[in-house]
Parts: sequence; structure tokens; C-alpha cells
Amino acid sequence: MLVSIVHRFIWIVFQPLVRVCTKQLILNREVILQEKLPVIFASNHESHFDPFLISGATPCFGRIMPIRFFTRDIFFEQLIFKHILWLLGAFPGHIGYGLETSAEKPLSFLKQGYSIGIFPEWCFPNEPECSRMERVAPYISQKSMRPIIPVFLYGIEELHWGKVFALRKRNIISFGDPIYPNPSEPLEKYTERVSRGMLDARLRCIHYLKTEEHQFWLSYAKFYKYLELALPYQHMLQAIRSLLPDNIRGQWLDIGTGSGAMVQLLLDKLDKSDKATHRIIATDFNEDMLTLARGRFRDSDLVQVKKLDLNHTMPHEADSFSGVVANLVLPYITHHETILGKRVFGLLLGQIFRVLRPGGVFLFSTPKHQVNFILVALGSWRSFFDRQHPEYRKYALYILRHALQIQEWGRREMYNFPSLSGLEKLVHDTGFQDIQIRAALVGQVYIVSCRKPAIKV
Repeated sequence: MLVSIVHRFIWIVFQPLVRVCTKQLILNREVILQEKLPVIFASNHESHFDPFLISGATPCFGRIMPIRFFTRDIFFEQLIFKHILWLLGAFPGHIGYGLETSAEKPLSFLKQGYSIGIFPEWCFPNEPECSRMERVAPYISQKSMRPIIPVFLYGIEELHWGKVFALRKRNIISFGDPIYPNPSEPLEKYTERVSRGMLDARLRCIHYLKTEEHQFWLSYAKFYKYLELALPYQHMLQAIRSLLPDNIRGQWLDIGTGSGAMVQLLLDKLDKSDKATHRIIATDFNEDMLTLARGRFRDSDLVQVKKLDLNHTMPHEADSFSGVVANLVLPYITHHETILGKRVFGLLLGQIFRVLRPGGVFLFSTPKHQVNFILVALGSWRSFFDRQHPEYRKYALYILRHALQIQEWGRREMYNFPSLSGLEKLVHDTGFQDIQIRAALVGQVYIVSCRKPAIKV
């Protein structure tokens, strides 16, 4: 009874605050409202907020509360801390003593009608007990014949109260469909089935993000080309041009070509002596952008326009390109395959490193950490009153509105806008060398030029 009162009090204080500050969204919540209780929640785990996020996604005065959470034994070694954890619904997992021992307490709770929460990924992946964690939920489920509800928590990476109050996170809770046990099914097979169910919960979140992103960029594509008319953007293109090699040779790849500004820079600097050996592949995911690029370069035999989805592994062979350019696109990718969060930027850099030939050039740009696109708008005032391009004045406010949305998602860490030192480390750790970083777009964007090391003879 006391634990139930504490859980409901925490819900009343915690849930409205987190929901507002993190723009919390709950996907497929109906499964936990329709399922016969008790159930076993199995979730990914990266922060101490995670149990409260799962509890907070359930009705405050519903039958699901309180949820008892499987926790590390070490947290119960201090007497005062032990009682606080108990009030919060936690219990020592005893995973180090084997599956049978670790299942005793959760099975007891399930018989009493309590739902339980388990984090198969655990908090500390280097500990030997983690090899058992993925089997705990399936084992308890088969012993109790209670279903498992997979959960995927998005926006929990490096989560703390400072980021909540500073509005620097976005939280999505994705519930998967219930997974029902079969007592005759081998534990290994059931564990695989549970793993697939947890992946489905993750994919549900990814599908939502991808749909949201598609709609946003589809809207932005209608007038993105007018951004090129702004004076700060023109200055940024000049800075990029100065960092490109004087004679572009071989096969080059433009990622996120948009209206084709980067392709035009490459064509302008193309080695004129032997055009037959040169080619530029312009890629984008947005169909409107691809149509725009095809129209712009329809008379050029040197440019091929193709669709490329950076959410998936790049289809190109290793060592395929003499150079790769990517202007304001890489930090906007929210997921790669099934990975979400800050790791995505590094994974994309690794993909580009793979397709570059030894000695190949890589040039890309990214908004800086805590970017302020209002400064870019203020720096574009001359373009607003340019009589030769009245279309910019027509679309300037639309461009700013979308830029501020990008800024918001960067602040909430949906997009990865690194600091200068973090950016340099990320590029260096990928394996690139000869790194040059230059500020542009009224100081709100970093342009990075680097090379893949040449093979030593």
C-alpha cells in the first residue's frame, strides 16, 4: 500500500513536468490498457529516469501501478538508500546467483498482482552478469505464464534534470505488442522472440520519427532553393568552394544535394583536361529535391541524380569515390538502421570513410552546438530588400520558421550539433586526417574539410 501511494504521488509531480518539458509522446499505449494484469515490462535502459518514464506512461489511478523494478544488488548495500529504493518499487535482482534465484522475488510479486519491469540491456554492459540479463524476462514469463510488454525509450541518452528543465530533450515511449509465453518452447527460442519484440518496439519509434521527418522536409523542399539567395548562404558557398581542391577529378558523391548548389561548385572546379573520366553523383531522399536537381542538370552528361536514404547502409562499394560532399545534412539524420541518438553521426562518418578512396577528400557542414538561426536571418536583411530577387522576400519567413524548427530539434538532441572540440574529435576518431574547420553562415555553421589517409607504400 505504501509503495502504491508513493508511486502515485511521484506520478502527480513527475509525469506532468516531464511530459511538458520533454514533449513526451507515448506510442501504442492501448496495449497496456487492454492487457490482463500483471505483466512484465522489458525495456532498453540508459538513465535513472527510465523506471519513472515507464510508470508515468501508465494511468495514475489505474491497476498497473505500482510497477516493481528489477535493480542491481549494489544499490541495496546502504541501509537508507535501500529503503528509499524499496519505496520507489525497486528490488535487488540477484542476477549474480543465477536465473532461478533471480526469479524468486519477481515471481512472488507477480503472484501478488504486481507488474514488474526488467531492463535486459542493464546499466553496466561490462559486467559478467549481463550475459544472463536477456534471459531473465523470458525465464520469469515462462515460470509465471505472464506476458511480456516490450518497451523502447527514446530521448534518454545522458538524460538528467538539467536537460529536462532546460527543454533539451524529447522523450518518446514506444510500447510493443504483448509477447505470450509457451511453456514447452525452449528458453533460447523464447528469448529470441522477445528480442524481436523489443526490436519491433524500437522500429515503431523509428517509423514515427521517419514519418515526421519526411513531412517536415517535404514542406521545406518547396522553398529551400530560395535559401541560396540569402547573402550569408552565398558566403558559406564561397567558403566551401575555397576548401575544395582546385581540380576536381574522378568520381564524386554529393549527399543531400537539395537544389544542387554543391554539385554546381564541383562542376565549376572540374578538371577540364579529361572530362570523360569524371562523374558526379547527386543524391537526396526527398523526391521534390531530386526532381529539382534533375531539372537543373538535365543537360549535363557529368551528373547522375539518384535517391539515397541515409537511414540505411550506403549501397556503394568501398573505395568508390575520390571525394564526398555533404552540406547541412548529416547531423539531421535521426537514426541509422536501428540505431538512434548521438552514435548516428559517427556511424554516418564511418560509412563515408568506407566509400572514399585512400587520399579521398571529404567536405561537410553542420550547425554548431546551440545554433541560433535568428542571427542568420538578421544577417540576411540585405537579401530581403534585394529587388532582383523578390522571391526571397516572399519565402524568407517560411525559411526562418523551418530553420527555427531545426534549431529546436538540435537543442532537444534529436539532431546532433556538436561543439567545435567534439566535432574535431568525432572526425579524427573516424580516421580522417588533415582536418580543417571553418565557421560560416554568420558563425552558426562549421565547414569541415578532411582526407582519408593514403595507403602507405
